[in-house]
Amino acid sequence: MISICLDEMENEALYLLEQVNFPGDPSKWGLSTVKRSTDFSAIDIDGEIERAVVRWTPAGQLPATPDILFEITLRAAERDGITLDENQKKDLRAAVEAALQQNSQAEDVLGSLRKRRFSLDAANGGA
Repeated sequence: MISICLDEMENEALYLLEQVNFPGDPSKWGLSTVKRSTDFSAIDIDGEIERAVVRWTPAGQLPATPDILFEITLRAAERDGITLDENQKKDLRAAVEAALQQNSQAEDVLGSLRKRRFSLDAANGGA
């Protein structure tokens, strides 16, 4: 209901502006219009953040740059009411990069162990 009233008010204002801008050309009056969506379904912010975290973190399936993970972490902090100054944002970025580095090293170790196990299994006849 409110969106319809706002649309009508803005459309009237646009009509008047067009009359002012084109006083001698009535064919240009009423061309501009505003129509807002009436689909006001609520967005589940926590769900959106959770989906982003699952999708973009190392446990997720899509690769992510440190910048993407920093933005996700920053938005999650802001959503939880945590305000960070510039120094804290720098610290957060460093923590995200350190976590990525640590995760990468852990994956390298796991990959090495899997290769070693595969080699041992092959040497033992595939057991």
